[in-house]
Amino acid sequence: MVDALREIWRVVVPGCIILDLRPVTEQHLVEIVMPCGAAEPLGSVDAYGAAEEDRAANGAVEHALQQGWLVRESTVRFGVEYWFDTAEELDVFARCSRRLREARLAAGEIEVRRRQLSGAEGEARVRFHRTMMLDRHRRHSR
Repeated sequence: MVDALREIWRVVVPGCIILDLRPVTEQHLVEIVMPCGAAEPLGSVDAYGAAEEDRAANGAVEHALQQGWLVRESTVRFGVEYWFDTAEELDVFARCSRRLREARLAAGEIEVRRRQLSGAEGEARVRFHRTMMLDRHRRHSR
């Protein structure tokens, strides 16, 4: 990762902006949203499948900052919602995700509850919350 940041510094024009956008490693909320809009929290999903990679990336960015290759201009965290029609869709999403593949989802139990909360006004849906980070860096002229 340090080599990649060094290469970025080499090819990016001084003063240009470099964005670091990635999910934050933490627990993510799962809930059922009823047709009326009310939500029932079901718990959280452990999203630590990439924690080691995150530590390495954070360390590489800190190294680039200490070396003066980059200057951090801003950091922001924000939430993203993923919507699924069924718990099976959430399960497939998690199994295909490097960060979530180790998560133990009770997809069968989630689906039972989703169906219980569906009604004449429509189907309940599964909502998954993920926190993202966006760091803005400027390529130092050095």
